[in-house]
Amino acid sequence: MSKGTDIILSSTSSIDGVKVEEYLDFISAQVVAGTGFLSDFTASFTDFFGGYSGTYQKQLAMLNEQTINLLKDKARKLGADAVLCLRVDYDEISGKGMMMFMATASGTAVKQENFDEKKSKMNSEKLSKEDLKALLFKQDLLNSIKQSS
Repeated sequence: MSKGTDIILSSTSSIDGVKVEEYLDFISAQVVAGTGFLSDFTASFTDFFGGYSGTYQKQLAMLNEQTINLLKDKARKLGADAVLCLRVDYDEISGKGMMMFMATASGTAVKQENFDEKKSKMNSEKLSKEDLKALLFKQDLLNSIKQSS
């Protein structure tokens, strides 16, 4: 996987305040991963007794990350700044005693007008986790005061 400029991903058809300069191409990436005997065995207990399957959740998270990274690599190769209309789908492929997961990510690779300017502005406006927690706490406090009034 190539490094470099990070690609902005959006499930919407545009990013507020940024105009699309060029629609490059529709792109997609697929990753198929086997679950393995041990994963299936431990998941069978979860299925029988109920609850969450940590094993499968980890595999799906890894599958998602790999698929998104492949999609970003394809976008970079096209010279894109962003992928719009992002969609990620998951499927199960099973048969003959085997089970595999497949993730497919797709979207439209685009080049955006004045992207570097907007990106640096967006990065400079990011909140730290502590600032975000403080703002959320203040908002909850204000909401509880309004409700008690």
